[in-house]
Amino acid sequence: MLEGVQWIALLTLFAFGCATVRVTALPETEVVDAPGTIAPPVVELWVESSEGVSPAESERAAEAAQQAISQALSELQVSATALGAADAVLFVRERGVALTDARSRQQTWAKLGIVAVVATLIVAVVVSSRSGGGRNHFTRAAMPRASGGGATVRPIARNVVPIPAGPRAPRFLPHYSPVPVFVSFNFFIPLQPLVVVPVPEDDAQPFPPDAPIPMIEAAPLPPGLETEQLATNDGPPAPAEAAPPPLELPRLEPPAGFDVENRGFFDGTQIGLQLDLLDRATGELLWSKPVASDGNPCDPRDVGKLLAAALDGQAWARPALRAERP
Repeated sequence: MLEGVQWIALLTLFAFGCATVRVTALPETEVVDAPGTIAPPVVELWVESSEGVSPAESERAAEAAQQAISQALSELQVSATALGAADAVLFVRERGVALTDARSRQQTWAKLGIVAVVATLIVAVVVSSRSGGGRNHFTRAAMPRASGGGATVRPIARNVVPIPAGPRAPRFLPHYSPVPVFVSFNFFIPLQPLVVVPVPEDDAQPFPPDAPIPMIEAAPLPPGLETEQLATNDGPPAPAEAAPPPLELPRLEPPAGFDVENRGFFDGTQIGLQLDLLDRATGELLWSKPVASDGNPCDPRDVGKLLAAALDGQAWARPALRAERP
């Protein structure tokens, strides 16, 4: 037969003895640019469960997360000249954590178990306080009284022997004698006359005025290049087109770049989005914003709500359905 303390220990073990299994459904991939104003999204997804996650569950969660972010971006329209850009492009990176049904049920039962443990502890404390008996009576110790009508207290006289003062030690004051110190420096720089050297006439005019200017002989043409080919050339060759600058995205910032390893047992689903607007012509980062919520990354409504909250107040991004209206 289990006693009260054993029942409490059993309930505590049931409430907190839960394992966590986390698998990667969608690993981190490289960012890819594509024609248009919205680049293909990059999704990182983890699935948490109390038991092993099957490959079928992982694939279903990955497919649902990709469809959710794709549907949210399909309802968005971004201007090509956003924030003064020549060719604007919006990059969206998502980091999410989804839960299996078994994990959600285990979290619910764990919360109920904690409530049951707290209620059991309260009942045990109340029962133990009532079974301890009635009040505790305290008696005062009897103080001895002096005999007679009254007692006088006389102070005890003590002989205080004064300590004779000893001879005082002599004090010595430092004595400083002024010593004159003279320091002198003598510098003498002999003055010399400034001599201007005239420029010889040969150096000032290397060639006589009537002499022809020497010309540099032209180098011989290569054997494969003929004179007729040079004559038919209308002008210098056109310069090659410069390659577009590389597009560099900033690293994920909190709250979008949350740490998955620091999640607790009772943490639910989580979505992190970071939006970066760049100009393809210059490679400049024009706008960036990280956001996060406790929504489900596999739910299109939760992802769309978070995306709309991130773009709230931006005139260059608006719903596609509203843009098509006359």
